Amino acid sequence: MCIRDRYMGTSEHVQEVLRDHCTEFVKVSLSKKVPDDMKIEALGILSHISLGEDWLNYLNNNTFLTFLENLSEYSEEDFVLQMLCLVNKICENPKCTEFLYQTKIIKTLPTLLIDKHEDDEFVYLILKIVKKFLLAGVAITYIINQSKIMEVCLQLVEDSNQNIRAVNNDILDIVLEYDDTLAEKIKEKKFCAWNKVWLESVQGEDEGGYQYEQQPYEGYNEEMLNSRMWDSDSDLD
Repeated sequence: MCIRDRYMGTSEHVQEVLRDHCTEFVKVSLSKKVPDDMKIEALGILSHISLGEDWLNYLNNNTFLTFLENLSEYSEEDFVLQMLCLVNKICENPKCTEFLYQTKIIKTLPTLLIDKHEDDEFVYLILKIVKKFLLAGVAITYIINQSKIMEVCLQLVEDSNQNIRAVNNDILDIVLEYDDTLAEKIKEKKFCAWNKVWLESVQGEDEGGYQYEQQPYEGYNEEMLNSRMWDSDSDLD
């Protein structure tokens, strides 16, 4: 799967072939006669097709749009995950992001983020989508007013997953430019997180650093002295 995904993302020839058959993959994803495992594969392929603004041709199709809007209603996690991958791909184009902002998808993200907050894969994807909405400049006020999203983002400052921390920090850096109250909370949280990391590193050095062996004091001994130490400065030149 990883090899396939990497190849689809880098080969322009493969991209051309996939774009030519994009409609067929969409039909497979929407079909009620196709098994879910095949739909998941079709969605996985769609999420790697670089259509840019041409995704609007599909978003203007009510059946396809409703399918995306109802992503949280599906019980199969792999299905929802691949749908999020597709939404993330579509949002690479600012005009498509603006279009999706007018749909139910933007309102689905807070609930999904709360429900899946312990699943790194879901959290990472949802944050990437949120970031794209912010960068497009169409959802800044909405996202800032979503206290649940902001609460989760503040908690993720100390997340153990480096990729999640990186995209989360990007989101918070955008938010603090637009809301003074949140800006103070973000700065305080980041400062506390930095202090925690610093303290842990210092403690680690203390526990794993050099241990100096203490030698017992044996008293004064004339042999310890260098006879030249009493010479004048001129003699040492």
